[in-house]
Amino acid sequence: MKVKRVHSSLVLVLLAALWFSALLGLILIPHDAELPVHWNIHGDPDLWAPAWLAVLFMPLTGTFVTLFITALQTFGDKSKVDGGFYIVRSARSSVLALLLGIQVTFLLIGLGEPVDIMSVVATGTGVLFAVVGNSLPKSRPNQIGGLRLPWIMQDEQCWQRTHIWTGRFMMLSGVLLIFGALSIETPELLVTAILIAALFPLLAGTLISLRWRSPGH
Repeated sequence: MKVKRVHSSLVLVLLAALWFSALLGLILIPHDAELPVHWNIHGDPDLWAPAWLAVLFMPLTGTFVTLFITALQTFGDKSKVDGGFYIVRSARSSVLALLLGIQVTFLLIGLGEPVDIMSVVATGTGVLFAVVGNSLPKSRPNQIGGLRLPWIMQDEQCWQRTHIWTGRFMMLSGVLLIFGALSIETPELLVTAILIAALFPLLAGTLISLRWRSPGH
């Protein structure tokens, strides 16, 4: 219960920060300004939106994610989802932190400050991978999080061993991605690093699960 309260408090703080930053953006950024909201693989903006919409998008997204997870936890079939809620809670906080990082980037761009959005996203994604990876070994077979391949779902021992190692690989990928975000200057290489960091734990976890797969599954 203590861990749950900590997660809930963190979520409220992050949501409040998102909406407060949106209010600052609406006040400080000229209303007729446009902000980039999407960047291509080369790190160049290729989609723009009115400033008011750009600064509201992240808080709205964070609020939707929070409400959706709360509804799932409240109204979902507990026998199918409880085993994955440690993953979901960790991911929720990390996603909100990533959204806040992007939101601050929008504000800085709107105020004329140069910001490397690719490094911000890569750093936030690395933190997300590390936090979620830490939560994977604490999960049980469920319908909402983890490697939910048929033979893993049907064997709790296979699930535990698979997610212990997948979690370790995911934390390693996250830490390496954070270092990459701080050292890699080429946007294309940074995007490649994000993709590798995302795919490596999944592929490694799948191969490990085959090693522990029970006969007949």
